[in-house]
Amino acid sequence: MLAIAAYWRELRRQRERALWTGAICLLGSAGGAWLLLRSGDKTFLLAVPWLISTATLLFLFDKQISARFGVRGGGKRPSPLVMAGLAIPLFFCALYGGFFGGGLGVVMMPVLSLTGVKDMQQLNGLKNLLVTAMTCVAVLTFVASGAVSWPGTVAMLAGALIGGYAGGYLARHIPATLLKKIVIALGFALSVYYFGDVYFR
Repeated sequence: MLAIAAYWRELRRQRERALWTGAICLLGSAGGAWLLLRSGDKTFLLAVPWLISTATLLFLFDKQISARFGVRGGGKRPSPLVMAGLAIPLFFCALYGGFFGGGLGVVMMPVLSLTGVKDMQQLNGLKNLLVTAMTCVAVLTFVASGAVSWPGTVAMLAGALIGGYAGGYLARHIPATLLKKIVIALGFALSVYYFGDVYFR
């Protein structure tokens, strides 16, 4: 949540986008948490490295993809057709977030960039807002089901609050091109890690 505070200025400039993407993400996250409570995670985890690597490649080539499908930048609202098309991958990102969430920020950023956000700081702020909202929905779902271990949860929340604000503050002072390179490098690093962990452990 403190990461949101660090990006409040950027979020105020894209309220409408935050509303419609947020509604989709809340539904997807609740669905992902529900699926996790009612199924095992072994099969789903096989898709995790492929999902992260695909998202990283999308982010690497987002300008070419945006140009190909006529997605406008400059913070403008996408056309209804583009919004409808992006609702599907955004929902599945949120479903993944509610179910597992590893590397969720890397997965979210290329999809959000296709909604017309080209400013890296605005993109990072929107991502932080949506990831926080999805996490809250998933946690509330787990709490309601009695599946939460409170000592570990409290420790993780404390670390997330501190790290979220510090990370948001630091990211706002990194040049946009460098920030994008960091996200892409992190995406490829996570892909390699999860490929090794899931397929070769």
